[in-house]
Amino acid sequence: MVAWQESVGALLGAVVAREVGGGFELRSPSAGTPGFHGDLKLAAAGDGALLVAWQHHDGESDLRAKVWLESGEVIAPNGHERFSFAPYGYQHEVAAGDEGEMLLVWNQGLDGGARRGVCVARRLPGELDFARPAGPYDVLSARLFFSNEPEIVRNARGDALVTWFESTGGKLATFASERWGFDGSFSHPGAEHFLSPTEGDVDAPEPAIAEDGSAAVVWRQARPDVTMATYLATRTASGQWTTPANIDDPFSVPADFVWNTRIAFTPTGDLYVAWEEKRGDDLAIRLAHRDSSGRWLAAGTAPLRLSREGFRAIDPVLAVGRDGGVVAAWREEIDGVWRAMARRSSAHFRADTTATTALSNDEAGGSEETEALAESLLWDARTTLSEANAGDASGVKVAIGGDGERVVVAWGQAGRIRLATVD
Repeated sequence: MVAWQESVGALLGAVVAREVGGGFELRSPSAGTPGFHGDLKLAAAGDGALLVAWQHHDGESDLRAKVWLESGEVIAPNGHERFSFAPYGYQHEVAAGDEGEMLLVWNQGLDGGARRGVCVARRLPGELDFARPAGPYDVLSARLFFSNEPEIVRNARGDALVTWFESTGGKLATFASERWGFDGSFSHPGAEHFLSPTEGDVDAPEPAIAEDGSAAVVWRQARPDVTMATYLATRTASGQWTTPANIDDPFSVPADFVWNTRIAFTPTGDLYVAWEEKRGDDLAIRLAHRDSSGRWLAAGTAPLRLSREGFRAIDPVLAVGRDGGVVAAWREEIDGVWRAMARRSSAHFRADTTATTALSNDEAGGSEETEALAESLLWDARTTLSEANAGDASGVKVAIGGDGERVVVAWGQAGRIRLATVD
């Protein structure tokens, strides 16, 4: 499945393409609804149903959603498309489970738009409708100021994690709401229950959750010395959080600027963290890797460079397959054109292979630099996907799944949506 926004006269409509046989079936979930439609998000549940959520604007902004059933029937849950409440809802994300659960989280305007809070709706397996919040004030976040950019993830047994960032009256801080198990309830963290240091503004926290319930959250944070770095908080399977001690306890080496932090667990418990960083004129995609035993094979302070040396690279995304395969995609500037790139973990190494086994005894010195070198041997060569003569690639996305862990990368280029598979 691929979704995008597309010009329809003077407006923007939502389009979803579903692979059928050797081609694609295209539908527009926004057809017949005036206004602008965009920021589409997809989540496929194990019962064959697909959740499509998008932003709608026609004088006011609200969140819309529809469900594609396995039969091909398209329904508007709860008898209507609109999920959010007045005055507005936006910044939504989706998640789904193998048993059929669907989760939809968004930022809800409160007090006439003077504040915002984080809402979540849930569809149980086999149900047509969602259990929506009781009203706009039925939120996970504390009643503070403006919540921002909620994200949601869940694992196979139903543990879930929602993150966002918000000011408590000072700097912007990272918050997390936890659900333990399929039948659990989301927690409501208080104003004092944040994960980040207090000395700088946080931006764009990203959550990940492992199959055993352990979790991690990564974010970028401004520092008093006008640099920026990634920061990491981790949670054990028993629920114990470890957070940065202070602003001088970053995950990565501080840089001029950091964007687009990404994080993911494999089914075996390996943790991957990726980000984009700027040092002088250099723009690079970096990746850190912690194995299931807790050992950092490529630490945040000595990460692998996924993108090529001497080339500027931006906009990383990560995807993890059910068999433990990992794929990264990004954009890289080659001869003045931004090209879609991808790289996947090597098929020649099992998920439990330690990086130092790829080195000789003479090379394996145990330093962070040595381990990062070994980690690089666990990744296949970079693949350039987009054509140079079609202009800049934009909006790169990646998915992995199915038999043999099929990898599909999508991007926009020259007014069209392009797809490529990665071997």
